[in-house]
Amino acid sequence: MKKIFPLMALAATFMLCTAFSFPKIFSKSSRTVYVYGVAASFTDTLAYITSVQPLEDVHLDSKGFLPQRQDYSVQLKNHLERKYQKTDYFCTIFFSTSKNGLERKLASMKKKYKKTRQAFEPISLNDFRFVKSEGVQE
Repeated sequence: MKKIFPLMALAATFMLCTAFSFPKIFSKSSRTVYVYGVAASFTDTLAYITSVQPLEDVHLDSKGFLPQRQDYSVQLKNHLERKYQKTDYFCTIFFSTSKNGLERKLASMKKKYKKTRQAFEPISLNDFRFVKSEGVQE
């Protein structure tokens, strides 16, 4: 009995200390998410690619997806329609919490476009910026 009591006290102390650290580990804290967009058309050989941009204070959902990601695609589509009069383009976005990983993915995509001989035009940060979507937060 004398050996069990210190063991139980140690286990209780460990459980008490770790119980307060779990909310920090599993919380839905806001973070910076990096995003870039690609716009392409089946009827045109020109594709538009934005640069990697940060989105501050974004809450990813429980599966790690960017909520309201369709809103960011619509932002890019609206920009192309206003500035370039390109109405038949479909737009998609790529996102990650790692800027370096996303920049590697962007470089890989540009390399693939060059291999297919499809031209791409970069859209600079001065021309277009994604705006954080203010949709329903979960």
